[in-house]
Amino acid sequence: MYELRDALTKHYVKRGNKFLFNNTFTLNKLAMEMWKEGIDSSALSRILRGEKLFSQSQLISFSKLLQLSSEAIDILLDALQKDYLARRGFQLISNPYSSIDVIDLVRDEVNSIYMARERGLTGFVMDRTNAVIKNIENIILKENKTIYKNELYRLLGEIYSEKSYASGCTLTPEENMEVIFPLVEKQIELAKLTNDIDLYIKAKIHLAFAFYAQGNYQVSRKNNYFYSTSLHFIQEAIALEPKSTILKLLCWRLVALNSIYLNKKYIFISAKQNINRAINNMDISGFSFIPWALDSIARGQSFFGDDNALKTIERTKDFNAKISWDDPLREAAIIRNELEVFKNLKTRFDTYCYKQAHRGLELAKNFGFSRYTVYFNALLNSTNKII
Repeated sequence: MYELRDALTKHYVKRGNKFLFNNTFTLNKLAMEMWKEGIDSSALSRILRGEKLFSQSQLISFSKLLQLSSEAIDILLDALQKDYLARRGFQLISNPYSSIDVIDLVRDEVNSIYMARERGLTGFVMDRTNAVIKNIENIILKENKTIYKNELYRLLGEIYSEKSYASGCTLTPEENMEVIFPLVEKQIELAKLTNDIDLYIKAKIHLAFAFYAQGNYQVSRKNNYFYSTSLHFIQEAIALEPKSTILKLLCWRLVALNSIYLNKKYIFISAKQNINRAINNMDISGFSFIPWALDSIARGQSFFGDDNALKTIERTKDFNAKISWDDPLREAAIIRNELEVFKNLKTRFDTYCYKQAHRGLELAKNFGFSRYTVYFNALLNSTNKII
């Protein structure tokens, strides 16, 4: 019944019988500023005592005069609505969960999707994110407080990012290009809305990966467009100065990969140095991203004729062994990369390579990694072996 009265107390101090608003207005001075809205000093006094209510336009005028934040305005408008309903006999039934509780539940959902993707369950992520996106959007429609809305927008951006990640890992390059653009557009929109630089960087990374994958690991003038475009987007991401070591690894990994197929050794060397620097500064929680980054170094070394690529492959496997969970996607990627290294070093396709290729194909088919299914099938067919 007195929600507005109680909410207004945060915006003035009372000294004796005098009110001071925002350290600027006395009650009489504020009432004079609001007289066009039908407010005089008597009416304002009654509102502060809870005997009368502002109209919505009067409350907005009051808020603008005090230069209140959008969050503070949302709280006052919410209080006004509750008082209006209460005075007309409608008792609002509070949601059993507070906004903070809801955000915690959403955050848990986002984290579960992240962990599923970390374990290579990209098909689950692709399916589950659609329902979570719809759920978060519905919650946003019902949330009035700006501070909570911003956090929900940020979490929504994280879900779009996870879906983009899963799309790039699961779909063929051609299929991914159809999916990725609207996902990236949503991420950029939400990044701007929340002023979240990391979310904007992730959007650039996903876009860069989509163009890189279109090159299909082939060096040709036709594919230079894809690698050059990918490099352009990832350089834009780096220019935003990512703070997270994981984001740095993802960025420099793509720089390394594109430099290989563009045959730009000096760019590759710079990327390798930055990857090693990031790995040296990384704690154990980021182990899962290290093998991905080292893969790009090994492939580049082999492409430019450096036998140290084999040592980097072993280093990749060592880091992978330290990760406490299995990830079929990461295993398939490590196998694919090892075979690419052998191919670049012109190593004979022996029994070990053949077994590894079959293992990679098995993983790709069982977990729906279409991109890797195409790769391993093509590789095995090229060896004239019967699958």
